[in-house]
Amino acid sequence: MKNSLFLLTFLFAGFATFAQQPRTPAMIQTYFSDWKRIDSLAAKRLYKSALERVVAVYARAKTDANFPQLIRASLQRAVFSTFLDDDAYPRLVASLQTDIAQLPERPSAEPAKAVLNSVLGEVVWQYYQQNRYQLMNRATVADDANPAKSATDTDIRTWDAKRLVGVTTDAYINSLKADKTLLITPIGSFSAVIDRGDAAARALRPTLFDLLAHRAIAFYQNTEADMSRPIFRFDLDQPAYFADA
Repeated sequence: MKNSLFLLTFLFAGFATFAQQPRTPAMIQTYFSDWKRIDSLAAKRLYKSALERVVAVYARAKTDANFPQLIRASLQRAVFSTFLDDDAYPRLVASLQTDIAQLPERPSAEPAKAVLNSVLGEVVWQYYQQNRYQLMNRATVADDANPAKSATDTDIRTWDAKRLVGVTTDAYINSLKADKTLLITPIGSFSAVIDRGDAAARALRPTLFDLLAHRAIAFYQNTEADMSRPIFRFDLDQPAYFADA
């Protein structure tokens, strides 16, 4: 899980450096100094100290409404948490859901919300894949079908396979909802931090929407997500089913 989260941070760190947001030179220098110090602490494996500084950066970015810095801090916080807690999934999922819920409903926040939803989908799906054998033997929890109760249960360890797949699916769908904004957010803004690949492949993902859409498609191509559903599902959806014999 740690390697995957590092990859996510690597892929999306461009929000903090290259996204087009109004900011002053002093603000840029302050965040730059913070991240330089955090990287130094991480290199020395002082993850607790690094996490404390990341939390401070997150709080300031939230106050400044600096969504690029906020998204970077959110991802870095998730990474360092995994080094301090072997069973970090419940805290990771809860923090991502909280971060998503607290982002304002405005166009400037839509790219950050989209990325966090994509990350949430991947984290939940990773948990499912790592625990699939236990989950396949777990009965479906009745409360999982109750949205009111499910909303208050943020401990991923208590979720059954059906709910894990449902949360993953919803997260990837939500990552693409702001399609109009994502379609005008050029992926070239993140060229310094995203694996360039070959020129032909890069041309297929010109916007942030393309990148997130391909991440979602990668999940939907996995047929394992349908394992909890019946092969031949029967729905009473034809009037003839209620006709006289």
